[in-house]
Amino acid sequence: MKNYNTSLSTINGKHLMEKELTPVRYIIDDMISAGVHILAGSPKIGKSWMSLWLCLSVANGTDVWDFKTHKGGVLYMALEDSPNRLQSRLRKLNMPVPDNIHFTLTASDLDSGLLDQLENFMQEQPDTSLIGIDTFQKIRGSLKESSLYANDCKEMGLIKAFADKHNIAIILVHHAKKGFEMDPQDSISGTNGIAGTADTNLILKRHSRYESLAVFSISGRDVTAREMQLWLSDTNCIWEKTRDSVAEKEEQKVPRLIKVFLEKEKTFVGTATELCCKLKEMFNEDFSANSLGKMLNKCQFVLMKQGIIYDNTRNHDKRQISLTLDNPEKEQKESDDLMADELVLNEELDSKDGELGHTSIDEVEHTYGQVHRERLVMYEPEKKNFEDEFTPSSGGVNEVRSEQVHHKPRMMEDENFQEETFSFKMRPER
Repeated sequence: MKNYNTSLSTINGKHLMEKELTPVRYIIDDMISAGVHILAGSPKIGKSWMSLWLCLSVANGTDVWDFKTHKGGVLYMALEDSPNRLQSRLRKLNMPVPDNIHFTLTASDLDSGLLDQLENFMQEQPDTSLIGIDTFQKIRGSLKESSLYANDCKEMGLIKAFADKHNIAIILVHHAKKGFEMDPQDSISGTNGIAGTADTNLILKRHSRYESLAVFSISGRDVTAREMQLWLSDTNCIWEKTRDSVAEKEEQKVPRLIKVFLEKEKTFVGTATELCCKLKEMFNEDFSANSLGKMLNKCQFVLMKQGIIYDNTRNHDKRQISLTLDNPEKEQKESDDLMADELVLNEELDSKDGELGHTSIDEVEHTYGQVHRERLVMYEPEKKNFEDEFTPSSGGVNEVRSEQVHHKPRMMEDENFQEETFSFKMRPER
């Protein structure tokens, strides 16, 4: 008879919130954390190039796109490569190959002692922070469970337990399903046990393998979900980023936050780091100094349209940002005056609804304002039966869309404009 543990180990909410917990360890910020990560794509699409580049970037401590990389030891298991091919790939990438990255072309599978091999390696190289396995299929054991889902969960669970024990990241290069999936995460080959157990899923897809552009989606527990457009360089086979969905959202958000910030502070002069602290204090929004500086440079035109004067200069060996709201009192007064004018014009137009008069286009613009011209139904004087041309609305007033308005162009004779006269009728606001 088996003995079962009949008690649960629990912690109450108060103690949980007061407990000092170790923060998540990131190998590549907001992309690769300690845990297991699936890098999936179709065969020969370029995922091996990406996995090798990611591992080299961590070994060198060089950033991956806009993500900060934390330098550490690396083990790269090129289980489908020969020594010649691996060396050729490294030379093609044209990156330093330091002594803190180790390679192997052979390894046991999960049934034959792989975890023991990895355990011994970690004892020999304790500074290792990342293991890349190309491919996942090469280390999988034989089916033991009654269902494919249970088998996938068990194998992924063993690898994840090892990663969690040593607080390292393991990238498993894996294949994607054939065909088109609405959700990129559904394209990972195998059951949902693989995608569900992984901490992060990285999906690389191309519409055609003959195209250089690809879509790279990131989704996981400790990262921001995003979709990027990548381009594979023919020169060094490095995937270059051309657009990022999260960056585009941030670029839309930054001008709005800066406008609200300046409405209170009026002006700011300081470093990008100091501005990040101000935005964190006011909005509880986290920006890195590097990314905020880049976003401000990209959205200069948007800031200008909002009446914000932006300057970025180097002063005493450090770059300084200057932000000023261009005469906010004047801007508010102009807005109030415009609103008052709108009220007067609306009252005048409402009083004339249904009246028929004759005027020129310039007189209409001068009297009623450009913004109110869509309320005018204009027709040429020679069209006597204009009432029959337009379908009456429910209000009984003839209406016509702006593209249905016909008028003759102005003619220039002896350097003087000869204006055409139009009849118009006011239509009420809907």
